Amino acid sequence: MTALTLDGINVNKRPVYQKILVMFSIMTIVSGSLTFLMTYMINGFSDTFYFDWGTSYLIAMFVMAPTGFTAMFLFSKAIDALIPNAADLIKKVITGLLMALVMESVMSATTTANNIGFSDSTAYFDTWLNGFIGSLPLGLVIAMSMTFLVKPRLEKFMQS
Repeated sequence: MTALTLDGINVNKRPVYQKILVMFSIMTIVSGSLTFLMTYMINGFSDTFYFDWGTSYLIAMFVMAPTGFTAMFLFSKAIDALIPNAADLIKKVITGLLMALVMESVMSATTTANNIGFSDSTAYFDTWLNGFIGSLPLGLVIAMSMTFLVKPRLEKFMQS
């Protein structure tokens, strides 16, 4: 860490690479665990499981990072505007639920598209729904953990 002096006050700033590594680690754990579960729900453990999971994971990393950060920002702002007098706990629970629904929907869509394609819309929807419902419990746990535990600490870390 480098120290900056600002009007006689020492402020420690974290290097940018540390912030990038922390964000990448979080994205890796979240995307990896959810795509693992969704790929298993869609294909089971087949001969191509690790290849299917790996490609789904890579797609999710590029889709989920911007989607997740944008959704979290928009949901937080919208909830603050719509219910400004609600308790922070209520706002965080609503944010976590919305994040889980959106993130699971998008991740299930990308994983399903990667594993079965778009040629049969009925099969795509059925498979998407199977992956979505199967991964929703884990997604809810992750979303609530992110909302209550990780996000506040991450905001402090990023500001440092």
